[in-house]
Amino acid sequence: MSKLLSLGRALEQKVREARMVYRFPKARQAREKWRNDDRAEGNGQHTVLLDIRSSIVDGEGGRRFHALVSLLLAADCRIWIKPHLRFFQSFHKCYKRQVMQKIEEDGELSPHRYDLCLSDRYSCHPRADKTLRITTATLRNIRANEIPFPYGMHPDVYQSGQGFELKPYREQQRIWKLFFGGHRSQDAYRKKSYYGHLPTTSRFEIIEEALDFYGDQTRSADSHEVFSEMANSEWDGFTFVDSDQYRLPGKEWLRTLSHANFFLAAPGTTYPMSHNCVESLAVGTIPVLEYASVFRPTLTDGVNCLTYKGKKGFRRTLSRLQDMEALEIERLRKGAVEYYDKYLGPERMVEQLMQADMSKLHLHAHLAKPAA
Repeated sequence: MSKLLSLGRALEQKVREARMVYRFPKARQAREKWRNDDRAEGNGQHTVLLDIRSSIVDGEGGRRFHALVSLLLAADCRIWIKPHLRFFQSFHKCYKRQVMQKIEEDGELSPHRYDLCLSDRYSCHPRADKTLRITTATLRNIRANEIPFPYGMHPDVYQSGQGFELKPYREQQRIWKLFFGGHRSQDAYRKKSYYGHLPTTSRFEIIEEALDFYGDQTRSADSHEVFSEMANSEWDGFTFVDSDQYRLPGKEWLRTLSHANFFLAAPGTTYPMSHNCVESLAVGTIPVLEYASVFRPTLTDGVNCLTYKGKKGFRRTLSRLQDMEALEIERLRKGAVEYYDKYLGPERMVEQLMQADMSKLHLHAHLAKPAA
């Protein structure tokens, strides 16, 4: 089944790439628009060239590409790009367009030689000291010479600058026990077969279980006034904010998340991984999740997260969470922060990119087979 899915997705991408035949005029127009945009000259200790032809690196709405550039910039890199037309055929994607404003064009005034090149074309770029070939293969194991690109925070979190000043959030006083904020639509978050290696309980179902478990120990917000009151008071039950009732301010998301000891990291729409889980690790809010093996390396129950399997397992984990002592919670929080800094943070990522024994960057590692 996984081979059929891989072949199907490869064929789908070939069809998308073939659209370049009739998208050529718009791609050229998009490239010229980007060239004429006002962009501040970048700075950074490391010089990086992106020599990318295919739009398969984009991810959903350009999210993977946005995360790649955001993490490189946060790790003190200055970035240039070879403006291939095929790459610009998807310039209309929201997050791709946003982050392209932070990249310079490789040209006459660019460095003669780069510290690093990331490319879907070259394995050894003639103008770079180190080259990593980008691979976007899915539904297979990650090989020994491949760096799994970490799943990032939501692009809006990077765009607002929240994702890079984490110390205040990590030090914030925790006043909630368990928190969830976001969408839970039954139609949008129904069970999917997109990621067959790791069946998970859908987001809608798992939130329904949490609401049933906590009962009258649940509180929620339907307005800014109600939420402001919640944000200033302790709660030992379930703090639940449904985006259909009240949408949390995006620029305050990490601060809101860091009010809690635990975050219900329910799965996303088409595959388990969610941005919120990464964000919770970053601020030291302990994720409660069913897809720990999707992370590279896998998250570990009782070390940096709490895990469950199925609805019954989820209820057992909630009981365990409610009975947990403060010292144990603090140990798990420290483990979550250490995991983020060691495997998901920008500095660590650039260290990995420069490793001599690595020759490929697996950009869609969250769609590879789960770790054992």
